Amino acid sequence: MSFLKNLTKENLEQTRDQVGGFKVHDSDMYPGKIQHAFLAQWGSGAHYVNLSVKLDNGSIYSENITITNANGENFWERDGKKHPLPGFTILDDIALCTAGVSAAELDEPEEKVVNVYDKDAGAQVPKAVPMLMQLVGADITLGIIKKIETVMDKNQATGKYDIPTDKERESNFIDKVFHNPSNLTTVEARNGKEEAAFYEEWLKANKSKVRDARKKGSTGTAGAPVRPGAPRAAAPGAPAAGAAPAQKKPLFGNKG
Repeated sequence: MSFLKNLTKENLEQTRDQVGGFKVHDSDMYPGKIQHAFLAQWGSGAHYVNLSVKLDNGSIYSENITITNANGENFWERDGKKHPLPGFTILDDIALCTAGVSAAELDEPEEKVVNVYDKDAGAQVPKAVPMLMQLVGADITLGIIKKIETVMDKNQATGKYDIPTDKERESNFIDKVFHNPSNLTTVEARNGKEEAAFYEEWLKANKSKVRDARKKGSTGTAGAPVRPGAPRAAAPGAPAAGAAPAQKKPLFGNKG
């Protein structure tokens, strides 16, 4: 059984709409079609999804999205409240926007062979992976952020890459997921909205801007701000994360 079945949305704080081939993309909205989405595991034990999307502009966007910690938990706790990990929220929103179900409700992965980068071989090699077939071929729109960050050296004492260098690099991450073609977010859909509003909000706040994620003490840093997509406490009385209407109809109805 896939570990996805162990992921929980029960008693998690509700997420909100918040502004906040390798190619670095400018911060913008990118509609596209999912090429593959398969499960994998970091050396730490944390799980991630390798996502590849062929964007409508012809380029390929790929990201390894961490969805659990080393203990297999898809949440973090503060002040007695559980908050979903940002990567889990991204996967859950992708599942809801494409398959119409939450990440934990996706069908069992199917073994498929794809070309995966192998560090030892230094090249792409064929490998059997657990593919989330319900996501493959689906249309999605991603709010992608360009960020600049400090290159980190390996700490020989801990084995972690946590020593700042004077080098910097640009990279991307998915900040927000939008249903394609309605441009609604899962939050808007849960709240019964028919017209997308946050789409333009996100563009106004992020289009063409670069997120400064450099570490203090490295060249030109001002500190690493919290990314706008990071989970925050819900307002008093707000329903738990992922709380959906009692009926079982798809979150986005016939908006596809």
